[in-house]
Amino acid sequence: PTSDDRERLRDLLTPVASTMLAAKMFSGDFQDHIDALNFLVDGVPGRMNEILTSLDLLLRWIVLVLCEQNTQSSLGALDLLRVVLEHLADDGYRLSDMEASILLPAIIEKVGQNQDHMRSAYRSILVASASVYNPAKVVDMIVLGLDTKNSRSKVECCLAMSDIVRQTGGRCVTSAKNKPVVALSHLVSERDPALRSAAMDALESIRESGDEAQFAGMLGKANDGDRELVEGKLKPSLSGKAD
Repeated sequence: PTSDDRERLRDLLTPVASTMLAAKMFSGDFQDHIDALNFLVDGVPGRMNEILTSLDLLLRWIVLVLCEQNTQSSLGALDLLRVVLEHLADDGYRLSDMEASILLPAIIEKVGQNQDHMRSAYRSILVASASVYNPAKVVDMIVLGLDTKNSRSKVECCLAMSDIVRQTGGRCVTSAKNKPVVALSHLVSERDPALRSAAMDALESIRESGDEAQFAGMLGKANDGDRELVEGKLKPSLSGKAD
């Protein structure tokens, strides 16, 4: 986000936040951001109606905090997201396409952090988002995230997709438009063993979540080399069928 984006967001949020909170949210001091995040986390349960009226603005501010890449404030922002998403899910709320487009690309872009605990925190938000937004659309965004050069990001996207399939069922893959099985199959030949393993784990989750023939049909759209490699690795599970 640019400085102009920050100023526009400040102008939009100031009327709906207290003077003290707005000052801390847009302070140049990371500790003020952490104070604002803690205040918001504590207030979520009793202020969901207010949050819903300005959810897009809150999401934009959280993304702004994450973009500043301070570990403490990023963890606070992810914790706020976790609490908000949990309450939205409990209330049966569904994110609009606009709200999801503010949040998910930023989370996917930053999921390949250096520290394990940060990667886990970002991934948990991706998985939780499938409880408040169409899981197939979440999967489609994750597939786009697999196009990154960051191997850690690819691993986390694979793990998140596997968790979402286990949480919501295989329909999130069969209804997706970006051919997740094809994208995952292409990663099975990567040099990084962690990435190969994560891609295979996601493919196993998809295969186990639905009809074998349907999975074979999706895998059949991969190029021959990728398809044959995946089939070979899945062979122990499919030996009965192959016979």
